[in-house]
Amino acid sequence: MHARSVLAIILVLATGATAEAAGPEPKHWVARRLAADHHLQIEVKGVDGPASGVGPCKIEGLVARAFRSKNNKFHPGSGVVFFQACSLGEAMSHSGEILWPLDALRGARVLEVFLRQGRGGMETADQGEGMAVLAAATDAPTVQDDPKLVRESRESISSYEIDAAVRRNNIEAALTFARDPDPSLKARLLAQVAAKAPAVLDEALAALRALPTPAERLAAGMSMGETLVMGGATAAALTVATEVERDLPAATDRTAVLLNLFGVRMRAGDHKGALASLAQIADAATRRDRLAGSPHALKGFGANPASAEFIERLLVAAEVLPADRSREAIVTLSDAALTAAMAQAPAMAARIAEPPARRGHAPSATALAVLYEQGAGVPRDTAQSARWYAVAAAGFGGPDSERRDARKRLAGFSAADRLAAARLLLQAQGKSPMAPLGAVSPDRLVEMAGR
Repeated sequence: MHARSVLAIILVLATGATAEAAGPEPKHWVARRLAADHHLQIEVKGVDGPASGVGPCKIEGLVARAFRSKNNKFHPGSGVVFFQACSLGEAMSHSGEILWPLDALRGARVLEVFLRQGRGGMETADQGEGMAVLAAATDAPTVQDDPKLVRESRESISSYEIDAAVRRNNIEAALTFARDPDPSLKARLLAQVAAKAPAVLDEALAALRALPTPAERLAAGMSMGETLVMGGATAAALTVATEVERDLPAATDRTAVLLNLFGVRMRAGDHKGALASLAQIADAATRRDRLAGSPHALKGFGANPASAEFIERLLVAAEVLPADRSREAIVTLSDAALTAAMAQAPAMAARIAEPPARRGHAPSATALAVLYEQGAGVPRDTAQSARWYAVAAAGFGGPDSERRDARKRLAGFSAADRLAAARLLLQAQGKSPMAPLGAVSPDRLVEMAGR
C-alpha cells in the first residue's frame, strides 16, 4: 500500500478531534496499525534518546517474532532500528504526538510494535499508541484491537483501495482487496467492484448466498444493494434486492429491511417494487413519511421537466397496491407533488398537478381548475376549468370544504361551458364525446366526474 494511500485513509477514518487533549478516536489508531508495514516483537538491545526535553528515541534490537512483515523484510533474528517520539518525563501527548518515557523504553526487554517506513527510517506506525512492553516474546500477538473497529477500518481501507484501482481500470487489483477473508466483508467489497465491473456480480452474489445465516445475508445484502445502486448498477442492485427479500421472513427488524428495499428499488427505477415493499410496513406514519419524500427522489423535482412523468410513474405504481394502501399512496404522493408544483411557475405547476388530478385528487384538480380559469401557465379555457372543478367536487383528499366550494363554483359557469366540460370528461373516460347529453347541471357534471 502506498504511503499516500495510507495517509488519505487515516484522514478519512479519523474524525480528527479539534481539541488536542481529546486526541483521535480509537479507530484512527486501529487504521494505522492495519496499514502498518510490519507487526513485530523486538528484543531491545539499545535506546538512544534526547539529552533533555522531548525528541526522537532511536531503538535498536533483534526481531523475536514477525507476525506480519511487508515483502518478508523482517524475520526472527533480523536486526531492526526504529524511531519513537519520547520524553525524559512521563508518558504524554505533545502537539498531538504521543511521547513515550525514555526510561520505560530503556527498561524494556521486549517491545511489541507496529512499524512503517518513514522518511528518516523505520518508525512506529501508530505513534507508539499500541506499543507494548513485554517480559518475553510470545507466540501470539498481545496487542489485540476491538474486532469491530478492525473490521470497520479494514473495510474502509479496502474500499479506498478498490476505488483507486477501479479508477485506474485495474479490476484485478480491485479484486485483490475485495476478496477479504471475512465472508460478509468479501460480499460487500465485491459488490463495490461489481458496480463498475458487471462481470464480477456473479462472484458477489455467490459470496452473499454463501453466508450461513439469514441475519448475515440480510446485513450484507442491504449494504450491497445500496452500493450497487449508488454506483449506477441498477439492474445488479435489483438482483440483490430480490436476494434480500428471500430472507425477509427471518428479519428481526422487518421495517429496516423493507425501507432498504424501498430505497434501493426507488433509486433503481423499480417504482412498483419500491411501493410494494413500502406497503408491507405496518406503521402508517412511516409509510406516509417515505411516500411524501418519494417525488423528491428525482433530483430537482418540481423544476425538473421530467417531474410530471415521474409522478405519473409513481402513481401508476401506487394503483396496483392493495386498495387501502393504494389510496394512501395516491393521496400522499399527490399531496407532496402538488406542494412542490405550487412552488413552480404556473406552466410547470399545471403539468405536475395533472397526473394526480386525473386520478381524482381534489386539491390537484382545484389547482388545475384555477389555472385554466385564469389562463395562468395554460391557455384560458373555461370548459377545462369547469371539468377540473367537477373532478375536485367528486374527488378525494383535502378538506370536505374544498370539495363543496368546487361544486358551488360550477354554478357560475354557463350551460355551454358545462356541456363542453362534460364532453371532455367523456373523452377522458374513453367514451364518445359526441354522445347526446342535453342540459348538464352542476350536480350531473359532478356525477359524471365521479364515475
